[in-house]
Amino acid sequence: MRIKIQLLLCILAGLGFYGCLKIHPISDVPAISFMSFTQYNCDSAALTISFQDGNGDIGALPGDTNNNFYMCYQRDSAGTFVRRWNSNSNDSVVDKFCIRNISPSGPPVKLTGQIRVVLNAPYWYQNLPTVPKDTLVRFRVFLYDRAGHKSNSIYTPGIHIPAVCP
Repeated sequence: MRIKIQLLLCILAGLGFYGCLKIHPISDVPAISFMSFTQYNCDSAALTISFQDGNGDIGALPGDTNNNFYMCYQRDSAGTFVRRWNSNSNDSVVDKFCIRNISPSGPPVKLTGQIRVVLNAPYWYQNLPTVPKDTLVRFRVFLYDRAGHKSNSIYTPGIHIPAVCP
């Protein structure tokens, strides 16, 4: 009888501790955060973000070429970052990318990971739109999952565009 009572007490204690655990569900709406922005001389740069998505539908499926990753360019103007306007498209200067599918095959799963986007020449530095050299720029970044959910927006820190490239 004593063993049964001890076993029952152990089970109740275990259930009590289990009830104290906090479960942090991951939303089906993707969430991103800034990790790094690295410049490689004046010919390229790389942005790395981290992400999490509750149903794992990040990235385009094979054959889908729709853009799903966006970087909106902003320039420092008297201490305040302002979005730059492209008069040709009558819209903000935005770089659009198609991130490939990163979901494993099978049923939906929670995903966490990193995405790295490389900005190659001639875009980086030489043709960065309407940027006077020796200034600060930053990017507002967001993405969409396949269900059309828009992630939060994040901002890179100020990025110095040098007057002269080494």
